[in-house]
Amino acid sequence: MTAVWLCLGAYLLGSIPFGMVVARLKQLRDEAHLAGVSAEINPGSLLSHEQVMESLRLYIQEVMPHFK
Repeated sequence: MTAVWLCLGAYLLGSIPFGMVVARLKQLRDEAHLAGVSAEINPGSLLSHEQVMESLRLYIQEVMPHFK
C-alpha cells in the first residue's frame, strides 16, 4: 500500500475549495490505492502558530469527515 505526502497550509486551504481537496484525495486514494495520508501543515516553518492551528482545524473539520 502507498501513502501520499501533502503540503497543507492556511494559505492553501483558504484559497482552494474544500470540495476540490476532498475530490483530489479521493482520486489519489482510488487510483493509487492509498493506505494513508501524511499532511505537512507548516512546510518550511513559514506559518505562525495560529495559522498552523487554523489549518489543522480546517483539515479536521472540513476534509477528514469525508474519509471516515
